[in-house]
Amino acid sequence: MLVLRSAPSFPFSIPTNLLANDLEDHLKAAMAIWAGPQTYYGINNVSDYDDNRLYTFANMAHGKTLQFGCGHQVCGTNTHISCIYNLVGGYPHSVLYETGKACTKNKDCTTYKGSTCEQADHLCVFTGKPPVPGGGENKMCRGNKEMTDPGRKAALEAHNKRRSQLAKGKVRNGKNPNNKNLPTASFMARMEYDCEAEAGAIAYASTCAFKQSPQKDRKGYGENVFVYNAPNAVPADALNAAAKKWWDQIFLDGINWEVVFKQSLRDKKIDQKGFTQMAWANSIKLGCGVQTCGLKSFVVCRYSPAGNVLNQTIYPIGDVCSGCVAACKDTDGLCM
Repeated sequence: MLVLRSAPSFPFSIPTNLLANDLEDHLKAAMAIWAGPQTYYGINNVSDYDDNRLYTFANMAHGKTLQFGCGHQVCGTNTHISCIYNLVGGYPHSVLYETGKACTKNKDCTTYKGSTCEQADHLCVFTGKPPVPGGGENKMCRGNKEMTDPGRKAALEAHNKRRSQLAKGKVRNGKNPNNKNLPTASFMARMEYDCEAEAGAIAYASTCAFKQSPQKDRKGYGENVFVYNAPNAVPADALNAAAKKWWDQIFLDGINWEVVFKQSLRDKKIDQKGFTQMAWANSIKLGCGVQTCGLKSFVVCRYSPAGNVLNQTIYPIGDVCSGCVAACKDTDGLCM
């Protein structure tokens, strides 16, 4: 019997019977089994991986993976085979690979600076040192070493992009029969990144509680939490997945057309408090943390001033930018 493991940092195994005892045959069989789910299930969107059935294929096919290594061990009648990759391919809502024409010349290979195009198989070759996953500068909040600037920028962009769509009336209100969008906002603040909020988010994420913190422990701050199903997450990937999960709550079920945070909205079976906090017009400051907790990552974002205040409006309805005190970009509808 052959037992397979394809793991960037945790195991996945499939037992199968083989007649051949040759190691090369075992390795070929392992590769075929790991690649098999793609053939059987297909891929909906390589730019937004979200199918755990393709996990082994995703590890093999991830476009940014540079290195892997395999080993085997005979244990009685079983042969164990394991391959380890330098990047996790199966992150939820990650990009498996960039679509487009295969490389034909060196300048086509842009992911890693200094790469060359191997003409025979049209693969980009990079011989330098692989970058550290999740790495990047830490200039925005130098006092917080558990987050990097790419993660901070990803969180901020993920929030402001969606708030802009809401402000301009481009967000559908649940599954209403006429597919009507929520009303436009006269005021929707452009969020800014806050190091103090981040410090609190990191501290709470490190507890690995996997649930929202008590309000008394974060006075003045709102909070969204998310469990990312992979350890050692690249912060930008985990935060993008979290923002999508929170925001997409609005598409599952609508809110009242007055956009008031009523008790009935707060207590709904279909939770929408992640969306309403992201959409809270007066929440200006944002800070987030991502921490590894066993085989998962815990994502926490905090907001100031806090949203989801009972009986207050999520945002004021009106003509785009008409309620801005200072500047406003008509192109995104966010108040400066």
